[in-house]
Amino acid sequence: TPFGVAVTAEGHPRYVLDVSVAGLPAPQRLGPFTRYVAWVARSDLSAVAELGAVDDSGRVSGSESWHKFTVVVTAEPATDGPRWTGPILLRGISATVYLQNFANTELFMGGMPPC
Repeated sequence: TPFGVAVTAEGHPRYVLDVSVAGLPAPQRLGPFTRYVAWVARSDLSAVAELGAVDDSGRVSGSESWHKFTVVVTAEPATDGPRWTGPILLRGISATVYLQNFANTELFMGGMPPC
């Protein structure tokens, strides 16, 4: 975009998510699971979207416009679905979710933690 930040028609920032994983066992060694899939979810898990299957180089890319989100990588069977069904193997959060985790601490409430 010529303005430096891509936005949706509603004006929400559009985030490009590049997921890179390494060190996971071959999916065939995980029983019924045959692939790794990356997902993005709102921080309260009220909405989930598939970013895509992790390729042979351990990468997947996608985009999202949620302000607070979590990215998870799961082991999935061959069939697709609207939400993950396999175990969550990796998790990451947006910077805004990370800051939200500290919002109720004394430091952010105007006090100082005890030394």
